[in-house]
Amino acid sequence: MKAAQLSPPIPLVHAQMIVPVTDNTAQPTGNPYPSWKECANTVWLSVGRMLWFRDFYVPKEADRTKWDCSPIFAPDNLLAKTPPTWVAVMELDILRDEGLAYAERLRNVGVPVTHKLYKKAPHQILAMDGKLRLAFQRTIPYSVNHVHVLTASQG
Repeated sequence: MKAAQLSPPIPLVHAQMIVPVTDNTAQPTGNPYPSWKECANTVWLSVGRMLWFRDFYVPKEADRTKWDCSPIFAPDNLLAKTPPTWVAVMELDILRDEGLAYAERLRNVGVPVTHKLYKKAPHQILAMDGKLRLAFQRTIPYSVNHVHVLTASQG
């Protein structure tokens, strides 16, 4: 979104978000994102670890509601300047529901969005490729295909 605000603006043609953090105000209670409670003890990205990352990267609580830290809070007019977007979320990830909510926000302001929910997959699925080749075989080609379709449609 910052690219659209620059002078001159940088014309991005695609955004790709894989297990995105879109709301740095999310809470372990599962409100407003049930996945924070449902997946609280999922391997690797537990609630405790996610809160550690949030405190490390965004130590000032007041900054967590700013759109450049939590893009889900971006004003509609700015959000609408987002390029066509592909969002990938994992079923067993505390970030699942905020990623889906962000995709819905983009759709609501007219941004073309494709999202993919990977069933039975945890947050770190792409880092598991050494043990689980299926992660790579299913995620990366889908993502690359989406970029090809998008760029072909733009001539």
